[in-house]
Amino acid sequence: MDEMKPLWAAYPELHPYHIFWRMGEGEGYVVEYWDWWHATYRSRSVEDKIAYVKRYPFRPAWSDQVLHMIWDVDYFDNDEATADALRAEADADADADADADLEPDSWE
Repeated sequence: MDEMKPLWAAYPELHPYHIFWRMGEGEGYVVEYWDWWHATYRSRSVEDKIAYVKRYPFRPAWSDQVLHMIWDVDYFDNDEATADALRAEADADADADADADLEPDSWE
């Protein structure tokens, strides 16, 4: 199976909490991507996972997704100060998205 782009690279204009990921084309991509990830990368070494992620630079809002992919952890469940700092960074990224009005003109 060919390598799939992670969510943030397939649709770089969208924030991870955008409704697009919960229905239609976005939901379909999420399901297909995670099926591919579990079949292809989940059992690989941390080094392989990091190499994959490095091919697709990501914005701070995607940090929790990346940490989960590489180490199978949820950073919001870890150190409270770190989680607060990462939440603030993700929120600032979301605010920048809102200010930039990144809604695509078409979902086609």
